Amino acid sequence: MRSRPYRAGDLPRMLGFLTGRRAADPAGDYEHVGDLQWRMRLLSEPERCLRLWEDGRTLVGYAARDGGALVVQVDRARAEAGTLAEEMLDWALAAAPGEPAEAYAHEGDAGRIGLLERLGFARDDLWFVELWRRLDEPLPGPEVPPGFVVRAFAGAPEVEAYVAMHRDAWSDRRPSSYTVEAHRRVMAMPGYERELNPVVVAPDGVLVASCVCWLDRRNRTAEIEPLGTRPAFRRRGLGRALVLEALRRMRAHGATRALVYGVSGNEPARRLYLSTGFVPKRRVLVYRRISP
Repeated sequence: MRSRPYRAGDLPRMLGFLTGRRAADPAGDYEHVGDLQWRMRLLSEPERCLRLWEDGRTLVGYAARDGGALVVQVDRARAEAGTLAEEMLDWALAAAPGEPAEAYAHEGDAGRIGLLERLGFARDDLWFVELWRRLDEPLPGPEVPPGFVVRAFAGAPEVEAYVAMHRDAWSDRRPSSYTVEAHRRVMAMPGYERELNPVVVAPDGVLVASCVCWLDRRNRTAEIEPLGTRPAFRRRGLGRALVLEALRRMRAHGATRALVYGVSGNEPARRLYLSTGFVPKRRVLVYRRISP
């Protein structure tokens, strides 16, 4: 077993690892391909904050340090048989020594929870929930107020307007750091498809809401990550219309199930997803480590 820094060209192998593990071990703690590709938008120097573990030519896992967030993805059988998950977490902690860190564990994953607690992590009040929707059921069509339009993002000519909309939609708690460069990195991801990046346009042509959908073709699942609406345009049914359009596009691209994550305390988002047919499945717990 050896580990090494991320290199250009590794992303398709990492995506293949995720789809393969999800196919072989559906109950495992593996992120969706959308989570990895969305995270990559922030990593202008991924070789510094991503590390891969290999057994010969076989990829068995990877770890990422995304700001304070530590992400460990490892073949569950190998993790349970030894200390590989701990080695990966140790590397992620050492990547930013002394800084606060956040890690995650599915509720009921006693092994991962025990490991985090041994490393000095404590459970936070915050948590996420996986919400799933079957796509073989009836899908209502999106309905928007008169003059509004739901369509695909126009691509390069619309990037600056798109980023302005995203920053406005995601600045409720603190100013969004999203940039044109970040969205261009998103557009360059191997799993990005412009048709799966729907937007809502106001009567005056201003972009007011958007989401990005990511498709795992092997497992026929698609994830919404992220989705947002400008504050001035909320409570008009635009988010619901956008979700329904996203589901329609996911199904047209071969997905049979859709995934989205909700965060505790965000009641409007919870109501939105439940109203469009999503069903909560399992919680993802957040653990924080303030200092070594």
